[in-house]
Amino acid sequence: VTAAAHGYSAWTQISDDFNWGNYVFAPAGIAVHRDATSPYYGRVFVANARPGPNPEFTEGDRPGILKYHADGSPVAEGAWSDGGWAWAADGFSPGELEVGDNGWLYVWDRTRQQLLRFDAEVTASSLRQAWGAGNRPQPGAVMAGFGLSFWNGAMRLWMAQESVSAVPGVYLWRLDAQGVAAANDPGVLAVSAGTGSDLTVAPVDVAAASGGWLYVAQSRLNSGDPAPRVLGFAHGTNEPVALQTALWSIGGGDDNLRGASAVAVDPTGRYVAVAFRGVLSGGIFRGGRVVLLDALTGQWLATLPHTDQAYTGVAWDAVGNLYVACWSESVWRVYSPPGSNAATTVSIQTVEITEPSQRPVLELLRYEPGQIVLALSGRPQTTYVLEGSVDLRQWSPVTTVEMGAVSRRELTVTAPQPRQFYRARVGP
Repeated sequence: VTAAAHGYSAWTQISDDFNWGNYVFAPAGIAVHRDATSPYYGRVFVANARPGPNPEFTEGDRPGILKYHADGSPVAEGAWSDGGWAWAADGFSPGELEVGDNGWLYVWDRTRQQLLRFDAEVTASSLRQAWGAGNRPQPGAVMAGFGLSFWNGAMRLWMAQESVSAVPGVYLWRLDAQGVAAANDPGVLAVSAGTGSDLTVAPVDVAAASGGWLYVAQSRLNSGDPAPRVLGFAHGTNEPVALQTALWSIGGGDDNLRGASAVAVDPTGRYVAVAFRGVLSGGIFRGGRVVLLDALTGQWLATLPHTDQAYTGVAWDAVGNLYVACWSESVWRVYSPPGSNAATTVSIQTVEITEPSQRPVLELLRYEPGQIVLALSGRPQTTYVLEGSVDLRQWSPVTTVEMGAVSRRELTVTAPQPRQFYRARVGP
């Protein structure tokens, strides 16, 4: 099935903020299932990190994972799940989430410093720890955000380490067939931060593209801070030493780009989306936004509508639509890119094309005392029900005809009424 649209002249919101399914009280992360061969294709996952005012009545107020279709309607098994995990519900647990190419949903519990793995229904039986305390690269390391990529038949996990006292930077783990890091594997330093590196301070999040690119975000809050906010690195498959030189960086000293919270690259490697919370002032976040960058050059391409709001998550679907989590408005949104687009989905169900149904035909052969002889033509190996009526409104079954191996069969029925109509239809 191919769906196509003429599209829009600019990035345009295609979701409805007032749709009940787009409400999440404290959305700390968002992800989309992009495997078109999966029955969960297009499923949207949103992490709610705090209890709302009515958690007993409203699923969007319950801390845990919310599951929706792209139009905001709930999925078949229900929209909410905690996955069998006791989330801290403190604004960071659950937090960032992402669907890997292996089909698993990964959810970051930043408070407990554990990365959890679930199936697409977020069932408790599927819960596994994918990364935990035994995987810390350094004593005192504090991981902030993560990204996933697929290389040479295996999943790779990238994590941003933000503690300046424990070798900050981006670390890499190779996950096993179950999608988890080996116990006590400390990973390897992929991008160093600090002196001598373009990554001048500790990163907050990382995204990886299939072509080996890494995109790293730094969260800066002070006005005029010269540190770059987003950097692009070209990471090979077997770097002997940690990278320090970025191919591009943007945002140094830009007070419109404060409080970076999340970064994501689209499946084609064309766009990078970056979410900014802004700065907390007077009890609310101010100056937040989502920006779109060219993935190869870092060129600033667009700023999404609805600026001066706090954003905590960005994710892409398989056809280039951008999904964002807006903390200050308690909503998740979808934006369509400029230009026409189309996507083809192969059915995961089997569709059997058979011969068209043959319409049954009744023929009057002859009259006999109190009865008539009819001929029924139809499809072999089919059961038909002969029905009678005196007014063409109320019909009653007269007899059942089994065609067997033939396509025409004679039958005799009684005709007690002075006027009787007959018809045949396919039976059970």
